[in-house]
Formats: sequence, structure tokens, C-alpha cells
Amino acid sequence: VVGWTPDGERILFSVALGFSASLAADGVQFYAIQPSGGSPVLLQNGMLRSKTLLGGFSPTGTLAFTAGTGRETWTGKRVALLDVATGTARFLTDANDSAFSPAWSPDASKLAYVSAPDIGSVGGGDVAKAGAAKRKIWLINADGSGRRALTEDAAYRDEWPLWSNDGSQLLIARIDGEGAASVWLVDAGGSGVPAMKVADISRPLGRLDPPLWFGYYGHVGWDQFYDWWQP
Repeated sequence: VVGWTPDGERILFSVALGFSASLAADGVQFYAIQPSGGSPVLLQNGMLRSKTLLGGFSPTGTLAFTAGTGRETWTGKRVALLDVATGTARFLTDANDSAFSPAWSPDASKLAYVSAPDIGSVGGGDVAKAGAAKRKIWLINADGSGRRALTEDAAYRDEWPLWSNDGSQLLIARIDGEGAASVWLVDAGGSGVPAMKVADISRPLGRLDPPLWFGYYGHVGWDQFYDWWQP
């Protein structure tokens, strides 16, 4: 079970065929069903279900999610919006970039997400590492207009944007060229206020195998290491 729609009219759940974690890593079927029962409605035939990739709902019930099957996060991923009532999805990003981890602003006027040029299916290695290192945080209006890069520091790979309650800041994860991880606050308005480091989290992450930069085919489950309590 993924959760309820904001209006409480539908329960969302995913189905992993074949009881295989490996197959599920390439995408699962995503359904909605009425609480009273009946036939489930297939919304997406392939959706990545990790918390840090799926996204979430706007107050009006539109789901932001990472579209595209396959476990390699450096290729074939696009940010999309899904109308759960109709099952209609539309892309916000294009196929030249691999984009994921959408996050609604508190007023639902825009989304933050992670994006880098799509490097194709390379499996791993230095090409994948270099491609993932170009990931930055981007902003886009909910109607698809106004796309712009929020971060641009070439020294870091940026991921998993989380909004502050007032929409003025974003908390993001960063990996530097040495593989060290840290958490930063960035100004959501792009006013030029320098990003501020909140914490280094390199020590526990340094023991990971495979290395942090790879995670699972470029996907790092940042929610395993920290979260942001927003009262």
C-alpha cells in the first residue's frame, strides 16, 4: 500500500510481479481502488516506488512521480504529473535529461527535482559516476513553465530536495568529488544567498559497499540516513 489520495476517495498500491525484488527495481504496476472494494484501476504500468523517487501529492490530488522503467537512474527518467481520477499523466521534463525525485512546494505552485543529462544505459563505471556527478536541483512551475536550475556548484552532486514549510528554503543532499556526503540548505528564491551546510554525514556512509555514489544504479535512499521534521 502506497497510501490514500488526499480526498480519501482512493487507496493507492503497487504490485510487484513474480515476487522478485530485482524485477521490482525496474518498476512496478501502480493501482488505485475504492475503499469499498471493486476492480482496481491501473494508473501506471511501470513506476519506481522508492520514497525518494516517487514524489507526492499536491493539495488538489495531483501526484508528482518519477516516470520511466529500469533501475538505472541516469537514463530514461522523467518528472511527470498524474491525475489519479482519470489516470492521465503528463511529462514536465524532456527525454534529453534524466530527472527524478519531484517535490511539491507548499503552495503547490512549483516543484523541485533532480536532473542531469541522460547518458544512456551504461550499467555503471566511470561514465556513470561522471554522469551522476552532474546532478543539480531544478525548479519548474506546475504548468511546465519557468524551468530553471536552482543549484550550480560543480563541486557537488545534488539530490533529494525537501521544502521548508514556508517555501523559502530547500534541504538537499550533496556528494562531493571525494564521495563525502553532506546536507545543505539552499534558498528557493534563487536570490544568490550562499548555500549553508547543515551537517556532514560522511562517516556512516563511508562504510557502504557499493560506494555511495553508485548506491543502487545511481539511486541513493537518502531517507535511510536522515529526515527533516517540519512541525
